[in-house]
Amino acid sequence: MNMILVFLSVLSFLISLPRAYGNPWRMGYYCSDGMNFTSNSTYQSNLKLLLSTLRSSATHGSSDKFSDGFYNATAGQDPDKVYGLFLCRGDVSRETCQDCVNFAISELSKFCPVQKIAVIWYQECLLHYSNYSFLSTVDTSAVVLVPKPQDSPNRSFDGGVSNLMNEALSRALRTPKMFGTAKKDYSDSPTLYGLAQCTQDLSPDQCRSCLGEAISKLAGCCSIRQGGQVLYPSCITRYELSQFYNDTLIASPTPAPPSPGSERSSKEKKAINQQELYTREGRTGDDSYDILGGETHGDSHQELPIFPLSLALEATRHFSDENKLGEGGFGSVYKVLGFNLFKQLNHLCHECQSVSSSSRPCA
Repeated sequence: MNMILVFLSVLSFLISLPRAYGNPWRMGYYCSDGMNFTSNSTYQSNLKLLLSTLRSSATHGSSDKFSDGFYNATAGQDPDKVYGLFLCRGDVSRETCQDCVNFAISELSKFCPVQKIAVIWYQECLLHYSNYSFLSTVDTSAVVLVPKPQDSPNRSFDGGVSNLMNEALSRALRTPKMFGTAKKDYSDSPTLYGLAQCTQDLSPDQCRSCLGEAISKLAGCCSIRQGGQVLYPSCITRYELSQFYNDTLIASPTPAPPSPGSERSSKEKKAINQQELYTREGRTGDDSYDILGGETHGDSHQELPIFPLSLALEATRHFSDENKLGEGGFGSVYKVLGFNLFKQLNHLCHECQSVSSSSRPCA
């Protein structure tokens, strides 16, 4: 599908003004041309069901902090199956997310009343649905460009924006929400603030690809401007001369460093990195299962069970050499201490097997 360009020439001061009403700022929308459904059709019924599911998920939120602010779903069967998702900006509150998603559903039903494919972007969220499967794929078929009209006070601003946004990209890849911000102070230029975010159904490599394309387009449309946004269905980017995101609602991209005198061993660090990798990968796609959270989200990565790190540390005496049995295909092998700990680990293993296709035996 050829990329659809939605170019908005909006005045910058309108974006920065406080709102006199509770509606979110709409940046743009896209409706498919020539791909329509008929009234009272099966597709329309499935679309209504999908939007109701998305609205409910935004309203009730999620007990899983990683999934809060994002949800994807499908409704119906081929050839009338509908795919959809919403993504709220990573720094907005749950209440703001709810309001934005509800408003997006209402507006998009008016702007695209019979179109099978539709996307709408706001400052606070985006909503996307389609008759083709775009979930867990990079979708850059439509784009909104929002450059501020004023040029930057310094031509070196150009390179500064690129560095800023690449740092935001790097931070986004290190957070479960795939959301990152960055700040750059310059002696000869104003401070720059940037934001980058992907939909959480993408893999890290897919997110990098989407944001990389967005940053490249940002450099073409906006890099010498005092602010700008490039918005895709799968990722968003933005930079400004003033701080536009909420620091208090942004999670740290990396775990807090250990206190002095409690430096973790290299084996312990390896285990932590391994757990973070499995936890992150278990939350992408449509049908994977995370044994820690008990939710279904994406491509199956659960051939091996995921154990809580605290339990593994206790069972192996912090991966002590005294408890090391040897080396296996996935790393070091340790004996488990204590009958109760053995039962807990074995229970998790069997629970994992019950929701995966793996036939690997438990201990």
